[in-house]
Amino acid sequence: MLYIAAFIKRIAGGILNKVTFKEEQVTIYGEYGEGSSIGFAFQRFGINQIFSLAEVYIVPKSLVEIQESDLTAENQIISPITDWISPYWIVAKNDIDIPNNGNKLTGGNHGTNNGEGDPTAEFVRLDVFIGNTPIKNDLSNMVVDKPITLVTTNLVEASNTHISYPRKIVEEKVTYVVKGSEIKVKVEFQVKEPAYIIEYSGLQTNGQYYDQFSIPNSEIEGWQPIGTQTYRSGAHEQYGLSSQIMLNKEESSDWLVVSLDGYKKMSLADGVEMIQVVEAPVNKTYFRLLYDTSLMVEAGDVFWLKGSYSFTNSSPYNV
Repeated sequence: MLYIAAFIKRIAGGILNKVTFKEEQVTIYGEYGEGSSIGFAFQRFGINQIFSLAEVYIVPKSLVEIQESDLTAENQIISPITDWISPYWIVAKNDIDIPNNGNKLTGGNHGTNNGEGDPTAEFVRLDVFIGNTPIKNDLSNMVVDKPITLVTTNLVEASNTHISYPRKIVEEKVTYVVKGSEIKVKVEFQVKEPAYIIEYSGLQTNGQYYDQFSIPNSEIEGWQPIGTQTYRSGAHEQYGLSSQIMLNKEESSDWLVVSLDGYKKMSLADGVEMIQVVEAPVNKTYFRLLYDTSLMVEAGDVFWLKGSYSFTNSSPYNV
């Protein structure tokens, strides 16, 4: 695996990256307002050891001053307790477990018993690019002016292909492009055999640091507290333009804006909402793209979504 420490600073003409490659994980630092930096740690974690965005830090030091030792629990705002790309509820049509183990969700950070049990997915590969240049060797303090791209590939089993005929039936490719304090994400997945997709939710995050949220163009009015109850954006037939979640740390200028920018083959049952914010202790937010559908898919069918996580300590309306 690969470790990257990338120091990103805005300059005239673009982004300045100072990059160091080692092993174990990928850490990228971006400018986060005057005198502060934000750190994104990408690594393998959880029951499936999927390579994913895992941790986020806000460090009260400039990019010139920041060190790896500054990524402490005190500065951590998000820990590796959510799926980010989210799990699947997919069942194969043929050669299935009878009986099955009762498991529904696979992939992401879900095993055969929620976050425990046996793994339900497998990490395959990681590719890293600076601009369009693939990184194959260790580097130390290399300065570049291009975004950093991480492409990770995983294989995921169905909820009924774990016991009798164990196999993976979904290939998942996730592309992260980091520029400053924004992470653009594209998820593509292909189903390898006939199956039914019951549920898939993407662009997940959690509010362990942020304590209030707003969903523009939804039935939820104004700002609401995170953790007190489950909120929903409203039936997609009426509130289909609710494609953004704004999270804020109350009485601060720290914001996380999660945006859904596009997708293929969304399928929601009548009355189902696109966005859900779940109560404590989970405090997750996510976009539903396939839900309560039993959508029949054939071998080779491809789905995709793209969006972004924008971390800012200025107005969220500028992202």
